[in-house]
Amino acid sequence: MTKNKKSLIIPSIDAMCAELGFTKVHKYHRYDRPFGEEFTDSLSFGYSYFGSKEYIYVNMLYGVDNKLLVDLNNKLHEYRGVNIASMIRINAWNWKGTDKKDFFWNVTANTDINSVIAEIKTNIITRGYEFFDKYHDWDYLCEMIITGKVPCIDTPGYGACALYLNGKKQEAIDYYEGRIKMAKEKFEKLGRKLREEEYQPFRDNLKKLP
Repeated sequence: MTKNKKSLIIPSIDAMCAELGFTKVHKYHRYDRPFGEEFTDSLSFGYSYFGSKEYIYVNMLYGVDNKLLVDLNNKLHEYRGVNIASMIRINAWNWKGTDKKDFFWNVTANTDINSVIAEIKTNIITRGYEFFDKYHDWDYLCEMIITGKVPCIDTPGYGACALYLNGKKQEAIDYYEGRIKMAKEKFEKLGRKLREEEYQPFRDNLKKLP
C-alpha cells in the first residue's frame, strides 16, 4: 500500500466533516464546529502506519473547548500561540469508559473508503453528539475537569480556571498549588525534577485576579 491511499481518505473525511458542519483547522487534521457563543466541538483524526506498508490506521478523538476557560487559561499562562489541541479530548470509542483501548479503522489498498467514512459518520452521530451535548453543560464540564475524570490538556490550569469562574478564587489557588505539588512529588519518585518556574506566571496572575 502506498501513501496515495492516505491522500484518498483525507479528502473524504474533509467532505464528511464539512457535511456535518465542521470546518478544518489550518493544516491540522482537526475539524471545529461552534456551538453557541462559548463552545467549540472538535473532531481530531490521526493517521498512522506503525511501520506497515499495507495499512493506514485511522483513529478519531472528540474534543470540546469552552471560550471562557480557554481565554482565561491562556491569559494566566501568558500564552499567545495557537491552541492546536482541544481543551479536553477523548478517544471516540472509549469516552464512556467501556473500552480503554484506542480504536482504529484499518485502511488497506482494498478497503472501500465509502464504507469506512460511513462507519466514522455513524460513530459521530450516535456517540459524538452525545459527548458534545454532555460537555455543553457548564456544571458537568467543570466537575469533570476539576475532578480529573476526563483527559484534559492542562488539568491544573483549567481546573483552577473553572473554580475561579464559579466564584471560588481561594479554592482555585489552593487547587492549583495542590496539583503542582502532586506533580512535583510524582516527578521526584521518578528521579526527575519538575520545572516549577514554568508554573509561576499562572500562580502570580491567578492571585492578581479580583
